Amino acid sequence: MPGILRKITITFAIVVFILFIVLVITAWALGAFANVDLVQEEKGPYYFISFSDHTPYRIIPVSIDHLKNLAIVSDRQNPQPAALVLNDPMITPLQELQAFGGYIIDDSVQTEPGQILFKIEKRPVVTATIDANQSIATFKTYPALSEWLRKNYRTWKSEPPYLEIYHSDGSVSVEMELIPVSTE
Repeated sequence: MPGILRKITITFAIVVFILFIVLVITAWALGAFANVDLVQEEKGPYYFISFSDHTPYRIIPVSIDHLKNLAIVSDRQNPQPAALVLNDPMITPLQELQAFGGYIIDDSVQTEPGQILFKIEKRPVVTATIDANQSIATFKTYPALSEWLRKNYRTWKSEPPYLEIYHSDGSVSVEMELIPVSTE
């Protein structure tokens, strides 16, 4: 009997170890250990097309997917999937986040009913970029941006909306518009 118990214990330890290794490899592949690169720069102008109704943040991929095959997007050169996040993810519960899911396109277009076109002017931003899955990127980029704002609070502040850009290489960028702090 003690020999069987020992074999069961060893087998259990091996299974737990293998599961741990699989979990670590999966987290690494999704970008959980990736670094966030922060750059202060000027970005824009952009044209962002979306459906006219904003959606819960968690279903942005559905909105993007519905727009992908429409001629207004597919006829453009290099449309980039993106989201215009309307709430601050650092203070808004995930289930309450709202966003427009759509595409950044190269020029202005005539929209069809049910679609909306935003022109995002050239503006100062801090951009956080990470090579990670969208679901992981959210939990890494926004804290990095908040930390950057905390360190630069005397010069800059920021308010939503924030622009998330989903690059074809799998990386995600979040642009947070910078508003100069008044010194008066």
